Amino acid sequence: MILLRLIIKQLNNYHKLLVDQKVGYSVGNPIVFNADDDNLTKLLNDLLGEEFDDTITELYLNASNKGVEWLHPYINRKGEFKYVIIPAEEAIPIWDSKRQRN
Repeated sequence: MILLRLIIKQLNNYHKLLVDQKVGYSVGNPIVFNADDDNLTKLLNDLLGEEFDDTITELYLNASNKGVEWLHPYINRKGEFKYVIIPAEEAIPIWDSKRQRN
């Protein structure tokens, strides 16, 4: 009976299939930024870099599996704009609506 349960779990990995399908549909194509000003578009593309698409794909995949994931933008010591993925298990969000403006 236990062997049968293990075989069924191995054969029916619907979660991975559904998550892969969702991620592929949502972020399968590269993200394109457009603005009225060409200099702004170039600046945005240079600022985010070529690895931004891979980062968003990883973020979306992890968020689909865990329910939430965080993208943290920051300025490093050299004054460069950077971003990092913070896993859901490494952050505790505090939802404070007292300071929220209406």
